[in-house]
Amino acid sequence: MKNILWISAVILLVFVSCKTAKINSDNLQGIYSYGDDIEKGRVGTVTIYTENKDSAIFYVDVNRGAPSYNMGLLLGKVKLENGYGIYYKKNEYSDRGCKFSLKFKPHELAITTLEDQDECGFGNGVYIDGTYTRTSDVQPEFYTSGEGDKVYFKSIKPADLD
Repeated sequence: MKNILWISAVILLVFVSCKTAKINSDNLQGIYSYGDDIEKGRVGTVTIYTENKDSAIFYVDVNRGAPSYNMGLLLGKVKLENGYGIYYKKNEYSDRGCKFSLKFKPHELAITTLEDQDECGFGNGVYIDGTYTRTSDVQPEFYTSGEGDKVYFKSIKPADLD
């Protein structure tokens, strides 16, 4: 009987610990990727530069893969709370806008389009949704633009993020 109570207490403790665990928003920096062969399907990278515990600048580089190799690039800023944030932007050319959630987990970033607002300026058939695996936890100094230029995060102005 003592063993059953002991095991029950341990299970309850583990369950409560997992439920209340929060992601520290000031340690989310790094590079997150999915896909490893553009010839076989979608690939993508999200570079996260944390400004502080409440916000991050991100750069998304996604590609549909063969045979069209359509791509999507997006620079933005997101407010974070407990490893969760929502990005929204409405461009003059879009009806619905671009809205998605970023949910950080240990070693992963899950991105989900919200409310069917998927007009992010990406190429045909390109979308941002997916689970990205963290490949680096180092605060990046720069990202490489679609033109191949190094863009340093510290040089980004607020107007660049509008």
